[in-house]
This record gives sequence, C-alpha cells and structure tokens, in this order.
Amino acid sequence: MKFKLSVVVVIVLGLAALLTNPSQNEVEAQIEARLLAEIDAFDPGTQQEPVLQLIAGACQLGRSACAGVIRSLMDVQMDDRWFYSKIDIRFGRDHAQSCIGVFSKVVCR
Repeated sequence: MKFKLSVVVVIVLGLAALLTNPSQNEVEAQIEARLLAEIDAFDPGTQQEPVLQLIAGACQLGRSACAGVIRSLMDVQMDDRWFYSKIDIRFGRDHAQSCIGVFSKVVCR
C-alpha cells in the first residue's frame, strides 16, 4: 500500500514538474522582475564613484529602460530539459550564475 502511494506521488510530482517547466518567456519575465527590484532597492548614496551615482540615479528615474539596457548586457543560456530547465546567466565576463527552472519558478544559487 505504501509503495503504491509512493509511486503515485512520484508520478504526480513528475507530471507537475513537466507541465510547469518555465518557458523562455517566463524566465525572461522573472529576470526583468528581479532587475527592477534591484534597481528599486539600490541606493545611489552608497556609491563612492560619481559616475556610478549618476548611473544609479538615472536608473531609478527610468527603471524599465535601465533594466532593458542591463538585460541587453546579460547572456542567458537556457537548456530545456523535460522536467526542469538549466539556466546560466552571465553578465559581461563574470562567472555564470547557475539557476534551475522548475514548477514555474527560477531558483538561483
């Protein structure tokens, strides 16, 4: 009885993961939402360099355009696997950040 229940739970979870694997558009929307949240939370007064203060201030005035510019500088590689997606996000020459997309969410380390 417990074995059958375990098998059913595994099958249901597998189907749920398969059906809710985030698409490229969903991943892009989550990246933009995170960029906008970081722009909103950024305090230009904490930056010592005047150029960074200017850029940060400008980003808070035109946050959507700023998020678009930042996103254009990012390289996002998405490997769609059946039950999840492996996503690598690289900004410039920095190391790639590895993320997993599963159950309509993107989780990064």
